[in-house]
Amino acid sequence: LLRKTNKKSGKLWMVYGSYSGGIFILAMDPETAKPKPNQGYGKKLVGGNHSRIEGPYMLYSPHTDYYYLFLSFGGLDAIGGYNIRVARSKSPDGPFVDAEGTDMLDVKADPAKPLFDDRSIEPYGVKLMGNHSWRHPLGSEHKSGYVSPGHNSAYYDQETGNYYLLFHARFPRRGEHHEIRVHQFFLNEEGWPVVAPLRYAGEPEAGNGKRQVAGECELVDHGKDISADSNES
Repeated sequence: LLRKTNKKSGKLWMVYGSYSGGIFILAMDPETAKPKPNQGYGKKLVGGNHSRIEGPYMLYSPHTDYYYLFLSFGGLDAIGGYNIRVARSKSPDGPFVDAEGTDMLDVKADPAKPLFDDRSIEPYGVKLMGNHSWRHPLGSEHKSGYVSPGHNSAYYDQETGNYYLLFHARFPRRGEHHEIRVHQFFLNEEGWPVVAPLRYAGEPEAGNGKRQVAGECELVDHGKDISADSNES
């Protein structure tokens, strides 16, 4: 859950929830830090019917004037297929849509299917990162990458104008051991986040110009799947 101040109006909000019931947002009283009265669970944003959507985090971008709702789909363990997705809105209480224009309020599990049916929610939300590995010249035992990255937060540095994604991840061949990682992300021409493929190491800005990307590159297609399988470069 997250208690978040609206950067434009100064209002205080809490976005919260987990899989089963869905993700909600509550207007908060800044004097008491408690929910304002007569809201019930608040306004629903996404999820429900026991769909595995959790870990909401919201970030406002002054560059695009959008509120970005980051979410984790799937299960957080090494075989759960955890992955990071995002939707956006011009208002902190929605409606939030993905890049295909899907209203995320409609994204939930099919009640006719077994509990925690990932196939119902798989096509929706912009998938930023999931299971993946990079090729290594010494062979598969040396592959790097992430397993079940998710439950992220995000940060905008007003001084530098840089954006950062913070999340926990597991790793190939290391079971349930997990660590925190930080990556820079950028906003593309259509105003959607694109995450740098390598972890942040203190550089002022990741190289993303034509000269930096010219040459032979590896590509990971994250697709839309929620799976224990790893997408290889």
